[in-house]
Amino acid sequence: MRQHVTPQALLESFTIAPSERELLGTKSGASRLGCAVLLKYFQVEGRFPTSWHDVPREVIRHLAQSFGVSPEAYRHYELDGRLARYHKDEVRQWTGFRQGSTTDAEAIKAWVCAHSRVDETTIPVLTDRLTQRYKQLQIELPTPGRLERLAHSAAQTMEEQFFARLTEALALDTRQMIDAMLTDSLPHLSLSTLKTDSGRRSLDSLEAEVEKLHQLQRLTLPQDLLVPLATRYLRRMKLRVTAESLAATRRHPEAIRYGLVTLFCYVRTQEITDRLVELLLHIVRKMGVNAEKRVDKELLADFKRVTGKTGLLFQMAEASLDHPKGQVDEVIYPVVVEQTLRDLVKEYRATGRSYREKVHTVMRGS
Repeated sequence: MRQHVTPQALLESFTIAPSERELLGTKSGASRLGCAVLLKYFQVEGRFPTSWHDVPREVIRHLAQSFGVSPEAYRHYELDGRLARYHKDEVRQWTGFRQGSTTDAEAIKAWVCAHSRVDETTIPVLTDRLTQRYKQLQIELPTPGRLERLAHSAAQTMEEQFFARLTEALALDTRQMIDAMLTDSLPHLSLSTLKTDSGRRSLDSLEAEVEKLHQLQRLTLPQDLLVPLATRYLRRMKLRVTAESLAATRRHPEAIRYGLVTLFCYVRTQEITDRLVELLLHIVRKMGVNAEKRVDKELLADFKRVTGKTGLLFQMAEASLDHPKGQVDEVIYPVVVEQTLRDLVKEYRATGRSYREKVHTVMRGS
């Protein structure tokens, strides 16, 4: 329980209701305060406090005030004493709860495992679900330490069950390939190679990533079990395998070993596919830049930008209208010299559609 309780929470959760005063009966002083603390703490937490340090001081003062008892009276009430044990039995009977057993713990753990997904198996999530199940069945919660151990046990059970399903779904040839990946006999097929990044973006790194992807695509992975998994869980499993040596991975039980490598390969397939797209886009952009440089270099050798194109167009149009039947060398050249017209054609080819076509031609030849 949090040690700071707001005034609103005190009123809503730690105020003795009229019907609850019957439970307190004729108790007085420290006995009345102690029983009230046990009752309200149990209603909120589903368990009894193991020491007074578990109970916020605001709760003690609030309940003491409501009875007109000194807040220090709790010091005369032993939470593990005979009187407190009697009061706990009264609270259980009043609330309809009973003490839990090892059998109850295993049954509740099995229920949580059956109603949870493996990619949700964080300890806080499982602890919360175990708590809710205990309360639903009206069974007294175990201590926080015991509940946390139960959550860890549930997480391990769910992982083992899921890995067993993954292993059963793998074809024999896929298992054999995974076994080969866990050795150093074929370095290019080793799991260690798949763990490495491709390095800087280049054609060599592209070829290396393509080879890794071809290797991974030879595995037949159970997509129906892998696709629904949360990205965060997949990333966590991938990092787990990455951090292990090949020897450590080989030492796992068969189901755990195949399950971990299957998850790793599934994630790496996605990562390498994304990496290949990135590399291809980078190479295409680089080819485009290089092609433009080559075309620009060729065009600039004989390129001369023509100024005053609007005025030249007007002069050519006016001369054409004045002599509609005249020849070009007699009508146009006197207004705009032949070289200027040639420069205009070169300028268009250097900036228009023909320029892009030339760039594409150079890229295709790269």
